[in-house]
Amino acid sequence: MNYNNAPGDLVNSNAFAIPGFKSQSVAQLGASYDMKYVKFFAQYMYTKNDIEPTSFHVNTGQGGVTIPVGPGTVMASYAYSRSNGGLDQTHKSWVVGYDYPLSKRTNVYAAYLNDKYTSQSSGNTYGVGIRAKF
Repeated sequence: MNYNNAPGDLVNSNAFAIPGFKSQSVAQLGASYDMKYVKFFAQYMYTKNDIEPTSFHVNTGQGGVTIPVGPGTVMASYAYSRSNGGLDQTHKSWVVGYDYPLSKRTNVYAAYLNDKYTSQSSGNTYGVGIRAKF
């Protein structure tokens, strides 16, 4: 993703303010393996950020599992990110959830997420929802 040639074009954005943000490149590689009673997931992501006058990158690894329990599925995942450059921080997150089928096309789910950034307190997020497949 490339931004215009004017350094600081995102500074006035309410989303985030990084002076000199010019471009961002991302590469991802993922795999899964289904053993019928348990399914494993893994992903690696490399993110490069070009910010004048320098750049930095973030390496992210994620592993997860789904296990059928009762009529539904237990889901769990852990992710770890590390950035270099001026930010030099880590991000750790883990999540557990349960997905319950109401019918062939409709599911309800609940999940809990724990987030932790370097030098910050942990954050907790709870979520519930319904998914309809068309």
